[in-house]
Amino acid sequence: MEHDEAAGRDYAFLLMRELMLEIVAFDGFLSAGKEMGDGRIENAMRFIRDNYSSNIGVSDIAASCGLHQVRFREIFREKTGFSPSEALLRQRLREACRMLSFTDKKVRQIAEVCGFGSEFYFCSVFKRKLGCRPTEYRERSAS
Repeated sequence: MEHDEAAGRDYAFLLMRELMLEIVAFDGFLSAGKEMGDGRIENAMRFIRDNYSSNIGVSDIAASCGLHQVRFREIFREKTGFSPSEALLRQRLREACRMLSFTDKKVRQIAEVCGFGSEFYFCSVFKRKLGCRPTEYRERSAS
């Protein structure tokens, strides 16, 4: 049992470190607007950060930048290395991890607040992307 707890703590530490690096990388885009040209990616990232909890999609993000969806996807991927939908998912997962670590909200509430539509979908995505269930993540981050 002691070995499992140590492994769990190590896993949680590595996961938290990875998420912090992700946050720094994500936030780096916000300050790098001038290097990227006209600030469209900066605007997109800000829109994602400000609206992740709403029922938004790539068309909404593209519209916030004044671009057509196809061209926006191309520019976004070229500048960031990932798709706008992946950026939105990362923001939602980032906030979900924060809430799991620092609040007592139920998983269902976190799924709703973070824009996942359903608890089942949230748990499925969380497990696929982070390798554990939200409840396991909460337990590990509490250690």
